Amino acid sequence: MFRVKHLRAIALAVTLVFLFSSVAFAAAPKYVYFQSGSDMVKVDYGKAVNDAMNNDNTLYNAVKQYVGAAEETGAPVIVETDDQKVLDYQKALGAGKRFADIVNDPAYQTSKPEEVQKELRVENGQAVIGDIRPEVVEISSITPTDTLGVVEIVAEGTTAEALQAAITPACTVAAKEGVPNTYTVTIQNAAYDQEITLQFAAGFQLKAGVNNKVKWASPPLEVTGVSAVNSKTLKVEFSKAIQDTSAITFSIKRDGNTVVLNPTWSEDKKSVQLISATKLLAGQYVVTVSGAQFAEGKNTGAVNVEAEKVAKIEFIGDKLIKDTSVPDKKASVGYKVLNQYNEDVTKDAIASNINWTASVQVTSLDDDNQGKLTLEKLTVFAQNETIIITGVDPASGTTVTKSFTLGDVPAPASFAFGDVKLPQGATRIYTGQNPAATINVTATDQYGNAIKDTATLNNTVNLISSDSNVSFTFDSDAIGNPIVNVNTSSMTTANKVVLTAVVKATGATTSITLDVVKPAEPASVELGQVSGVIAAGDSPNTLVVPLTVYDQFGNVMSADDVVKNAGSIQVTATGPLAEIVEIATSGDYKGKIVNKAQIPDSTGPATIVVTVPATGKTASINVEIKDKRVISELVAPASLTTNLLQGATSSFAFQVKDQYGELIKSPTNANNNDNLTWKVSISKVSGDDGALLLSQAGDVPIVDNVATGASESALAASNAITVQADRNKTGTANLTAQLLKGTEVVSQVVLTFTVTATSGGLNYSIKDIPVLYKNANASTDPSTDPYAEKVEVIATDASGKTYTINPDDILSITSDNDNINVSGNIVYGDNNPKLDKDVTGTLTVVFNTKDDVKTLTKSVTVSAADLAAQKVYIVDKAIDGTNLKLASGAAEISTVDAVYASGSWSVSQAVYAGVLDQFGRITPADASDKTHAEVTAKVTNIVNLTGVSDNIVNIVRSTGEVMINFSGVDFTAGNTSGSFRVVLTTSNGKVGYFNVQARKQ
Repeated sequence: MFRVKHLRAIALAVTLVFLFSSVAFAAAPKYVYFQSGSDMVKVDYGKAVNDAMNNDNTLYNAVKQYVGAAEETGAPVIVETDDQKVLDYQKALGAGKRFADIVNDPAYQTSKPEEVQKELRVENGQAVIGDIRPEVVEISSITPTDTLGVVEIVAEGTTAEALQAAITPACTVAAKEGVPNTYTVTIQNAAYDQEITLQFAAGFQLKAGVNNKVKWASPPLEVTGVSAVNSKTLKVEFSKAIQDTSAITFSIKRDGNTVVLNPTWSEDKKSVQLISATKLLAGQYVVTVSGAQFAEGKNTGAVNVEAEKVAKIEFIGDKLIKDTSVPDKKASVGYKVLNQYNEDVTKDAIASNINWTASVQVTSLDDDNQGKLTLEKLTVFAQNETIIITGVDPASGTTVTKSFTLGDVPAPASFAFGDVKLPQGATRIYTGQNPAATINVTATDQYGNAIKDTATLNNTVNLISSDSNVSFTFDSDAIGNPIVNVNTSSMTTANKVVLTAVVKATGATTSITLDVVKPAEPASVELGQVSGVIAAGDSPNTLVVPLTVYDQFGNVMSADDVVKNAGSIQVTATGPLAEIVEIATSGDYKGKIVNKAQIPDSTGPATIVVTVPATGKTASINVEIKDKRVISELVAPASLTTNLLQGATSSFAFQVKDQYGELIKSPTNANNNDNLTWKVSISKVSGDDGALLLSQAGDVPIVDNVATGASESALAASNAITVQADRNKTGTANLTAQLLKGTEVVSQVVLTFTVTATSGGLNYSIKDIPVLYKNANASTDPSTDPYAEKVEVIATDASGKTYTINPDDILSITSDNDNINVSGNIVYGDNNPKLDKDVTGTLTVVFNTKDDVKTLTKSVTVSAADLAAQKVYIVDKAIDGTNLKLASGAAEISTVDAVYASGSWSVSQAVYAGVLDQFGRITPADASDKTHAEVTAKVTNIVNLTGVSDNIVNIVRSTGEVMINFSGVDFTAGNTSGSFRVVLTTSNGKVGYFNVQARKQ
């Protein structure tokens, strides 16, 4: 009986399998569910068939066995197809149906069995029934794309959401449209050249051979584009971000001529804007970028920049607004002109040649070249008249035509006060000032246009003050916007002032309340601590005591305000500091307490007391004056080149410290130590004897490469020590400087020098030469011309070490351009032949080395531009008119004091003005034959003074000193203090100014 049943079951199972496998192009069985005992069991039938096709029948035979047994007993047999149909196969068998007969028959469809907890699978080569294990999604492939951080993953049986939750590191996952089982994975924070390991949570596994490590090689750095983004700017784009932009340099040439543009990097470092101070001239710009590892030949880009042109003309509004003065014949309309970069060039010269015509006969058609076109008709305007205006820019051919009707005379439709702005340095609105403040205002007419001109506002808006001592007037700020000036020069008492504006046409009012207070005055003081040692004999400004001054409002007063109010602060001292301390009025210590004279040769305690007499507030500090400073220690030079080529020299000075361990900045004989002597000697370390020679040591004779002396300060004098490298020897030597007490060494510094042959193994180059001015006055002695530049040869070895050369090894310097002249080792620009554009030539330097003769070249550019002012300096020392630079130690100043006492005026300090040009030279203001340095002096912001005008200012041409003639200057009635501002303006609009604070004692 058992044998018969077994054979029948096998036959049924074979039939089942046969039927399953014979269905072509229809749904195929994927899972089979059957009852075994009391359990429902699931088997992956698709896997069983696939294994059998690969000669592994273990699972396939088990299916036949268990399904056959279920058939015989009538136990449930359910089939799930690969298109999710669930079929009752036991019912089909009972009806004698084949699988192909029921696969699309709804009568045999059923639901999946519930509580399936067992599965038929293969373990260790045997088919077994066990608890269902969680399904595992197999990752079939991981493929990095060309985009940084993006991979494609193929995985069957999952979703984008499940895959995203399973992957580490963090990422976003999206199903790839149109490609089944394929997902696009974007990994967060991926970086080039960084290997990333993709890890998967439980339920996912890698198919054998799949690599879960991904990496993107950094793309090569390239210049991907150069473009002109506006009239002053080129944009250079790169293939990737440049992290260290500080190392990047740019060479920019326009049609072969060097151009200097200033770089501004984008936030992502993938592009840079090269910005010109003036508009770019037409031409081909070639940009070469250096300082990073670019792909070969990919560090250059070019762009053709066309000349700026008018690209668009626009009218503002569709009405010709009647003029206030001649409303029956005259009307105006606004317009705007844009260039090819869509920049507003309405007020630029390029927009000044537009030809305007009207459809009516006109007396005039006036263009103010500021964006306003005014038409005056030959006859009066007709009612409802329409006028057509056409504008043509001849250079570009750009046109505009528009039909206009006439609009009524403009009148304010709205008026409002805006922000209150205080003068520089002020924190409140003060009495006795003009202007004490300005108030921004906005006014619009009935057409929605902003009203900016002062005349219209004066005619249409009344300004009413609640205090007769405070006046208000309309004015314009620096860019033409309307403001109200606040004048409190007649006001002496603090008060609240209400300003009311009344629009005449409508009667509308608006008000603003101003809190006017007395100017800040010292009320209390605090003293900080003195840093370092203060010694007898110390020079002026060695003692510096920080001073904090509070005004009556509790605010800290600025240094300028402290100086301005120095007469209201009393400074006294006892002991060695008596009569020599004061508040510094200029320089680095402005507003602080300093010793104005050398500290006497006496020691001991001193007390500094600062008092505000008006409030009685005081502050004090004790200072101990120590013994006079004497040199006690040698310190290596602040800067020194110790690598010399044969024949080269090096001059330097030692630094010295005193007995307190502080550097003595400018040692003199007064700092010599009677107990010490000094010695400087040279000893060989390696190489030739006598490779390094001592040629100067202070002012004493040198014997056998040794010098001794008793004046230690001589070692700290400028270029006190000079060493000479022998012309024919090489080697290393130590220079030893000692301070001696008898034979005992108190302090010692050893400097090691290397003398190297001028061999071909070194790299030689010419130091960069700035753009030259075309009119250097080098006819007599080029070496003294301030616009001439020195030609210097630099020697470096493979490690980047720099060597001082022997100037005698420069055999010749020549130029290939008539505008670039050479005299000795000096190069300078020449305007003969006359330049109409920048020229670039080549300097050739022939340099002799021990091995051979080197030929070095360097590009040099002469600018065709005339000198142009860049800045006006206001300083406390005379401008060096010979070398065209600021005097050593010069400091910029903003305020000077003028005191009237005993019938005469005195000024706290001299004031000098200098004009900086584009080549970095500073010329005294109004210097002879220097048109760029000519300035116009104007006196403004006059408060509580009479007799003050532009005519009281005179400038000394040789030094740039700004002289003020106070003869005839006096205070207004009842006032003992006042002020004014001196403004110096160059012809191209560069401004420098300083304030004069006047007071009567």
